[in-house]
This record gives sequence, structure tokens and C-alpha cells, in this order.
Amino acid sequence: MACPFYRERWIGDGEQHEGRTVLYHVICLQNTPPTTIEEQQECLESKTSCWRLRAPRKRRAERERDAEPEPEPAGSGVP
Repeated sequence: MACPFYRERWIGDGEQHEGRTVLYHVICLQNTPPTTIEEQQECLESKTSCWRLRAPRKRRAERERDAEPEPEPAGSGVP
């Protein structure tokens, strides 16, 4: 399974690109098609949304730091 916006159009007419036979064209319904093998792999591994348009995830340390209560300033008047 791949990104819900990822499509492949298989061809068999012997189309050539840079001296190689083209087997398929990659189509992205979000208009952000992969341009490298690594990006195509990201598309194939993303199951629910476009990996390019997804908000970056916070690292675990950042989440834990954000969850800690802020220390009260010194001299706040609370005994």
C-alpha cells in the first residue's frame, strides 16, 4: 500500500527516457510527485497522507519538554 495520492501508469509501448525503457509513469494527485528513488520510497511507505504535506513531527525530547510545567519565577510572593 502507498500514499492515497500515489498512482502509477504502466506502459508497454517501449517508450525511452535517457536511453532506458520506461515501464511506468508516477502520478501524484497532490501535484508533488517524487523526483528521486528515495522520494518514491517515501511515497510508498506513507499510508494515510502525503509525506511532503504532513506537518513535521516533534521529536520525543521536544514533546516531553513542552509537557513539563514552567517553573514559577523567583519572588512571586507565594509562601
